Amino acid sequence: MIPSPTQDFAGYLREVPLVVAPMADVTDTPFRRILRRFFPGLLFTEMISAEGILHGSEKTFRMVETVPEEEAPVGIQILGADPTRVAEAARLLIRYRPAVLDINMGCPVRKVLKNGSGAALLSDPKRAGEVVRAVRDTVDLPVTVKIRLGLDHDNAEDVIAALFCAGAVAVTVHGRTAVQLYRGPADRRRVLEIARAAPLPIVVSGDVRTEEDVREILSGGAAGALLARGILGRPWFAARALAAARGSAPPPRPSCTEVIEDHLDEVLRWSGEEGIRAFRRHLVEYVRFHPRARRLRHALVTAQSSREIRRILRDLSSSFEEE
Repeated sequence: MIPSPTQDFAGYLREVPLVVAPMADVTDTPFRRILRRFFPGLLFTEMISAEGILHGSEKTFRMVETVPEEEAPVGIQILGADPTRVAEAARLLIRYRPAVLDINMGCPVRKVLKNGSGAALLSDPKRAGEVVRAVRDTVDLPVTVKIRLGLDHDNAEDVIAALFCAGAVAVTVHGRTAVQLYRGPADRRRVLEIARAAPLPIVVSGDVRTEEDVREILSGGAAGALLARGILGRPWFAARALAAARGSAPPPRPSCTEVIEDHLDEVLRWSGEEGIRAFRRHLVEYVRFHPRARRLRHALVTAQSSREIRRILRDLSSSFEEE
């Protein structure tokens, strides 16, 4: 039986050393339901703003409102810089019964940095610790944090020390600074060095795309690996990654067209035909490795209805090559 991350986060990671990252416009309810077919571990909703919660934003609440109905565990990630306001937002989220609350201190987007949120907090480890402590003092849930190596230079160890003292139970470290955005390879060697010396579990983020990446991370001293862009267009990679983590045989790949059809069904259940626009992001990823990817991308992103998408998929099914 998998330990609950709510009861024992370190124990959970020993059994399932993988976490699916919160990704804006990606880890919505339909995609999480598809992922759950392949992965029994911790999934996150899309990142949500503390200010959106406090202002009663309907869009923000909709991102998390199905969490109690989903198969556990599901976590929620909060973005914010003011300790009091982030803690109050966390209190309001308790009714959604998340398994874990994660605080985003790694977002490198300029408008987020201007508000002092996301990776901007890395320049002030004391402030970062105050945010964590305020949340820990407000809610009876494990608090984790996602960071980068730093804002514009590597000060991750100082930040992790402050987060640990404030009560964080684990930290995810992305192997780039905020100013690097996603340019160049993530510095996995540096993150593993940090992980081996850290006083709490470290989950490695950045360029986790293959089973070998998972094995390298776990054998290198980290407690876990974060699955993010590596599962876009291939949610079944979560199952293969878990098999690699456990040293077991990889499961067979499913039919990609069947997965897309099922994902479309989930989108229609959740949002109706209005959800097609957002679903296009996933369609582009699903066909990325197809030999006719360019033509398919154009056809799928210009499709105006689920019926039109299904027609394209029927034509596609006989020629689709699994990645």
